[in-house]
Amino acid sequence: MAKPSGSVCNIDCQYCFYLEKEKLYPDAKSAWRMSDEVLELYVQQYIEAQDVPAVNFAWQGGEPTLMGVDFYRRAVELQKQYANGKQITNAFQTNGILLDDEWGEFLVDNDFLVGLSIDGPRELHDRYRVDKGQKPTFDRVIDGLEVLQKHKVEFNTLTVLQNHNAEHPLEVYHFLKEIGSGYMQFIPIVERLAGDEPADGLELVLPEYEGKAKVTRWSVSPTQYGRFLCTVFDEWVRLDVGRFFVQIFDVSLGSWLGQDASLCIFAETCGSALIIEKNGDLYSCDHFVYPDPRHGGQPPAAQVRPGQGRHAAALLPRVRLQIRLQRRLPETPLRVHTPRRGGTELPVQGVQDVLRPHRPLHGCDGQPSAPAAAGHGGDGLGPTARRGAGGQIGCRARPQRSVSVRQRSQVQALLRERRDGGEGDMKERTGS
Repeated sequence: MAKPSGSVCNIDCQYCFYLEKEKLYPDAKSAWRMSDEVLELYVQQYIEAQDVPAVNFAWQGGEPTLMGVDFYRRAVELQKQYANGKQITNAFQTNGILLDDEWGEFLVDNDFLVGLSIDGPRELHDRYRVDKGQKPTFDRVIDGLEVLQKHKVEFNTLTVLQNHNAEHPLEVYHFLKEIGSGYMQFIPIVERLAGDEPADGLELVLPEYEGKAKVTRWSVSPTQYGRFLCTVFDEWVRLDVGRFFVQIFDVSLGSWLGQDASLCIFAETCGSALIIEKNGDLYSCDHFVYPDPRHGGQPPAAQVRPGQGRHAAALLPRVRLQIRLQRRLPETPLRVHTPRRGGTELPVQGVQDVLRPHRPLHGCDGQPSAPAAAGHGGDGLGPTARRGAGGQIGCRARPQRSVSVRQRSQVQALLRERRDGGEGDMKERTGS
């Protein structure tokens, strides 16, 4: 996943974990754009590194629309130049505020899949998603949504679940259906603030950090997250199977059917979801953008000298990075492992019931959705059955399409059979 504008954004979401990454790049205010040189090296090397027939690029930020339409026209031009017979697709995560007719025409003409960040109806969305003047952003996001709809751009929504909107599951779910979101991602926000002043200046600490830290006030609690998913699932499974798609339900069903995990949090290993910063710095995940986990690119900010980093992207390693989890996932795909320590995995404790299978399902040869983008799959916002792109693992924050048509139809048939076969069986399986 590429972040061509780094952490630079046109709004100031209070819970955003990436805004403070500007502290790692002291020149961020003057040199915040990915150069054409780095862009070309990235496109060329990323395509060459993929031994698959289809390659998907994901663009995120910060806010990627700040780069302007011409930057992405150039990216598409380079993709065609280096495609070498491979199918190239693009996914794009945005807050939607800068979208206009020019953007709409470009996105639909080049078949971009767009992820729109929206946290629910006005009063829920505007709680934390504010602009640099701390003004609400809801109306401007809806304006951007109308651009996507006007130009028939394919889109899905990414909703951050925080301590406020997580208390209103059906209000959020109904709103997303009303605005035409056929594919929804619900991303739990759990962040910890360092108790002591960190050496790197970053206040939000790594998941494995064991020093003094406290959970932020906007973080969703385990019980809130579990209750939210259970409530939405209970309505979805009875009314909306085959009509609306929820990422975590799709991926859970794929795992239930014995497919390889297509989302990083369900996988045995992580580290395949690489992200590239504006200057060519490479990290194993955008949740691990800290000085120590950096792979390739230029030295940490404290060691950067004037003029250094111009050819940073040339240092991109041509290796597949994998970070082994401390403990293997359990054999039953949906019995979620509950970590003993805190960090970003805390919400898992509240969602076990909705993900625990009543009995395993078999007999499906459909493939799970591929990840979108440079390995991160997206905090959306894997690529898609229609655009299936090899064996990468998707992430939670990039736009994604759901499971394959064949797999989806079999899952839907099984769910309908159980739903129609008896309310008691359904209640037992969903834990309701």
